[in-house]
Amino acid sequence: MIAYAFWHWPAPGAAGYERRLGEFLAALEAEKPAGFLGASSFRTGSAPWLPGPAFLDWYRIGGFADLEALNEGAVTASRKAPHDALAALAAGGAGGIYRHKSGPDDVRPFKFAHWFGKPAGMRYDELFARLRGLPGSLWIGRWCSAARPNSRSSPRRACRSPPHARPSYASGQSE
Repeated sequence: MIAYAFWHWPAPGAAGYERRLGEFLAALEAEKPAGFLGASSFRTGSAPWLPGPAFLDWYRIGGFADLEALNEGAVTASRKAPHDALAALAAGGAGGIYRHKSGPDDVRPFKFAHWFGKPAGMRYDELFARLRGLPGSLWIGRWCSAARPNSRSSPRRACRSPPHARPSYASGQSE
């Protein structure tokens, strides 16, 4: 399973942005593209790769083969009008693809996200061994359209980033 993460932020004075986002997500859920497993959207604070507070949409899909179906499906049929109405209010966006590594794959119950990079010289198997047992889920970055950390941990409650990781962003999130 992979997730397409998309950070986006409204243009100044864009009234109704959050409502339009909800309408788009409802349309996507009502007529799901092939391979689409569900989506969540979270308000986030600022992060080093964002111009300020933003929204993070988390689209879960079966695999890379389903990415094109999601990409095409988001802007066609019954989803086109809600997508276009939301996009007209956006100032910008950046995306990334993450592979599910461990823990629950449904991120909706999580309230915090910790983004971090693997320490230089550390092998992935060592990193994963050190992260084993931490609460939440772990997703590993595979591609991005903006500079951002390589990994995401989503605990159900606030916790500090692992001491061996280079934390770069932690945020409380709510729907």
